[in-house]
Amino acid sequence: MMRNFQSSRIAVIGAGNIGGTLGKLWADAGHQVVFGAADPAAVDPLLAGIDGNAAAATVSVAIDKAAIVLVAIPFGAWPSFGNKNAARLADKVVIDATNPDPGRDGAIAEQALSSDDGSLLFVTEFAPAALLVKAFNTMQASVLRNQAHRAGAPLAYAIAGDHTDAVELVAQLVEDAGFDPVLVGNARTAKRFDRGTSVWNNPMTADELTKALDQSPT
Repeated sequence: MMRNFQSSRIAVIGAGNIGGTLGKLWADAGHQVVFGAADPAAVDPLLAGIDGNAAAATVSVAIDKAAIVLVAIPFGAWPSFGNKNAARLADKVVIDATNPDPGRDGAIAEQALSSDDGSLLFVTEFAPAALLVKAFNTMQASVLRNQAHRAGAPLAYAIAGDHTDAVELVAQLVEDAGFDPVLVGNARTAKRFDRGTSVWNNPMTADELTKALDQSPT
């Protein structure tokens, strides 16, 4: 795992429960976090609860200023988001924390979940030149917030992607947020921890998650 990565500027797109919580955890760990929002002033209440290392900007400015981009938006917003920002995302490490939810996102979520390739490869259409990594999609925000840096064995997040350096960087960000990383495989293997799988919304330690993934369909 990469150990020379001390801090970097991270754009968090989607300052809701997942994005807001991760942004705070990373800022606390020493990373520079920029929340991208249509109305940056709307992020002020979140910034008030973060002790430095965080700011807000428009989505385009946040992405332009960052080397790493967390996408924590509704899955159904991916086409619009990608249409506006695909060029900006090129060659950046883009962490896909989204979950296809048919009840919320409609047909696009059903298509992603029924795909043989899974949701991460599904969204490559919208950010084709990005270094996409799937992570931070398997636990509710309350668990993320309350179990970060817990005593004893940390809870674990599954990670998958095609770009080794990007995956290793995201693994360190998982550790910086107070969790254990479990490297699953290439982008297609992200299907094994998509919404609706046995490990989704089922917090586990690294040992437990590894065993569960080993027993899951490939």
